[in-house]
Amino acid sequence: MNDLPYFIPDDELDLNISILIIIFNSLERTNRGKLIINNENLIIFIFLIKNPIILNELLHSTQNELLSLNDCDIYNIENTSKHMDFLYDYEWLKVLLKYASKKGIISVLYRKNTGFMYVLTDKGKEIYKSLSNNNFLKKIQSFALKMKVLQQYKVKDLKILINKISENI
Repeated sequence: MNDLPYFIPDDELDLNISILIIIFNSLERTNRGKLIINNENLIIFIFLIKNPIILNELLHSTQNELLSLNDCDIYNIENTSKHMDFLYDYEWLKVLLKYASKKGIISVLYRKNTGFMYVLTDKGKEIYKSLSNNNFLKKIQSFALKMKVLQQYKVKDLKILINKISENI
């Protein structure tokens, strides 16, 4: 008997590039125009989008408007297990960023005081426009827009809050 390949949707490159594009489009700059997407912020934003229960609890703990979650968002494998390793998996993030950069979706800027920052290119913005027809990606967009209020927090503070929340879920 042949073993069938095991497909993990969360690891699928196109899905993760789509999430990356949505995050950049929604969160790459503060309301004042300051760039904020670096490796640390990006990995937290991706983690929160993939873990909407933790995102909702984080929004609640910071006294912000909550997400509207359905059963699929609540009862999925990601939310039933406490898998926090993703927050520290920079190798996976590096692969994703290299691919996006190579395809011309993002560009990398270096700032002396903040290090490497990432921005969506014109090509990335065009791809973003084409993503608006997909209902799942529309939901991801709504999650990303709710996370805008989290831009004001330092990475260290967000990680502390996320770890506290994950212990209580």
